[in-house]
Amino acid sequence: MTYRLAFDAKNRILLVSVTGELTREDYLAGYEAIDRFIAAAGPCSAIIDFSAVERFALSPDFARDIGKMRPAVPVGMKRVVVAPQPAVYGTARLVATLREGTGGELTLTQSLPEALARLGIDLPDFAPVS
Repeated sequence: MTYRLAFDAKNRILLVSVTGELTREDYLAGYEAIDRFIAAAGPCSAIIDFSAVERFALSPDFARDIGKMRPAVPVGMKRVVVAPQPAVYGTARLVATLREGTGGELTLTQSLPEALARLGIDLPDFAPVS
């Protein structure tokens, strides 16, 4: 898996674009990168875009573990997941269900334009994060 971080400073939105194969180890590495970025930059909302994932290798058991983890995006900030593939969407839905009522809720969408609309963003200005 490859993930890229980009940040829209004006709207305080982190975009995490995931490509290729997604494994447990890859997910955890991305989680840590998001956690480090937010610790340095401060609270922000996030879009996690799985639309370019080619092979999804997360188990239902690991999805349950994700649902129990502390969200990398702070409680109170918006989290939008882009998941057009049925397996990714179903797994994200499981995580969303497990987080209901915890402040770590997820909004699920099937496209990046839909995710931006859910956040009320017309013209994002994402810059790559190194």
